Amino acid sequence: MSDTRKPAAKVTFFPISAAIWRDEVNDKVYYRTSISKYYKSAEGGFSSTPTFDPPDLLLVAKVADAAHTEIERLKSEDRRARKSADEDAA
Repeated sequence: MSDTRKPAAKVTFFPISAAIWRDEVNDKVYYRTSISKYYKSAEGGFSSTPTFDPPDLLLVAKVADAAHTEIERLKSEDRRARKSADEDAA
């Protein structure tokens, strides 16, 4: 992913990680998620890949579930902040 912004949140069950991205379009907030697997490269550093081996899939599912929970928490925070801003404006 070529996005240089920081994710709004991250969920990691090593070696699988989900980055949660927050976007605002026309005063609406959207969240999207990228899931990656981290591994040690032949050179000794860490690299990532968006592809998974069959043994990884259960962990991918757990990361996706945790990411979904985190997105719901972020959306709830957004609603509270919006409500507070509306009350301050009134």
